[in-house]
Amino acid sequence: MKLLSRLRNSKIGSSIEYKIKPRKVKFEWQDTQVDWVPNQPFVSYFINEINMILPAGEFWFCRLYNKVLPQITDQKLKDDV
Repeated sequence: MKLLSRLRNSKIGSSIEYKIKPRKVKFEWQDTQVDWVPNQPFVSYFINEINMILPAGEFWFCRLYNKVLPQITDQKLKDDV
């Protein structure tokens, strides 16, 4: 019950102030094994496949947001989107 009372009293959605800070990330891949989850080749390939599908989903979300953006009246939510 404590969790529910915390959720009721917490700020959600566009009431949260947060800024995403871009950063330059570099990875060294030459020492990474093909099956990069130890002893779990299926998991390695499954996660690899999910990461190949994500760009299509991201494109869909961007199109959706662009269609919905003109209908949003809450300015803070509009800025977040």
